[in-house]
Amino acid sequence: MLNKRLDAFFNPNTIAIVGASDRASSWSKEIYANLEKLNFRGDIFPINPRRATVWDQPAYPSLSETPVPADLAIIAIPAEAAIDAVKPQSASAARAIPTRWMILLLFFMVPPVLPGEGVPRGANFLRERGALLGR
Repeated sequence: MLNKRLDAFFNPNTIAIVGASDRASSWSKEIYANLEKLNFRGDIFPINPRRATVWDQPAYPSLSETPVPADLAIIAIPAEAAIDAVKPQSASAARAIPTRWMILLLFFMVPPVLPGEGVPRGANFLRERGALLGR
């Protein structure tokens, strides 16, 4: 089982980048540029609910609206928005959410720990969907 999960991480056919932006200083643009430099041959789906296009290609409002489910989702938005960005809005949308791996690129914020909880908000939600969470 671990090998299958690692394969989706290291050899994805499709990647969704949540928080896609054309801003030169954005993490998402840097990630996209690196994927291009590495000659990534799969599909890259920019996810941005406020933009019709990003990086000269169609942008999608959410993970559940990409043409095919992404093997890997890279979350490049503030922590407080990350959980809502990956939660499906319906049962049919849940099938479109990447279930094997997600990378949380939240360099500037830490998910809040709610009173009485020993783990950051949403950590269990992400772990149940196969996310690798690190500190």
